Amino acid sequence: MPLLFMLLLLAGPLYAQQKVRTYTPPAINWAASMPRAQGDVIQNIIKFDPLQLIHGEFGLHYERRLNDQLGWEVGMGITFRDYVWQLGREIGGKEFMDPKRIESYTNGIALRTALRLYPVGNADEPNRFFMGLGVQYKTYGWNTVVENYRNPSFPLEVVAKGTFEESRKLTDIQILFGQQHFLNTNMMVEYFAGAVIRFQQLQGVNFDSWEEPRSGLNSSYEENHTGPNLVLGLRIAYGF
Repeated sequence: MPLLFMLLLLAGPLYAQQKVRTYTPPAINWAASMPRAQGDVIQNIIKFDPLQLIHGEFGLHYERRLNDQLGWEVGMGITFRDYVWQLGREIGGKEFMDPKRIESYTNGIALRTALRLYPVGNADEPNRFFMGLGVQYKTYGWNTVVENYRNPSFPLEVVAKGTFEESRKLTDIQILFGQQHFLNTNMMVEYFAGAVIRFQQLQGVNFDSWEEPRSGLNSSYEENHTGPNLVLGLRIAYGF
């Protein structure tokens, strides 16, 4: 009887030891904290590019996800003064007492469409590389005041004056490379750079201040230029 009692005492701890289990906490999938369940994946994105303000453009862009790898983007906005281009003209040097001066700027339009390719990953990933192929069209306008002087000696005598409309039109074919990065479940930023083939058309008034009065006042011109360019962008976006 004592032997049986001793065996029961020993069997109790051994049985309890067999019941011990090791607990391993589940791994946390941080990407799952984004709205990524099927049906909750972001399909629409509204974007704003503050860098374009220095080019005199205020507009919004809309991207629609077609599938995990493709998206289609359209944009629309208004233009005013292109500060970068205008600064380039001024640094390029105007002659002293240039008879042409810009009196005011008029609003133009900015239109854009592009196809985007996300070659790596799925739509539920917070950071994705993309490539884009797009076309952009922008117009700028301004009113120019032209004054014709009788001769270059002082005091100058204005013998003719007129106000004329001038314009600049751009058509760009763009190839872009960039990154789209989620800040939280809906807010994101994207940054990109790319190469551009630009078709530029300038229309305005030719004038030589030292010619005879009114000799060049109504002489208009049109210039067309084609060449490479560079584009940079930083967009703040909201997806839903």
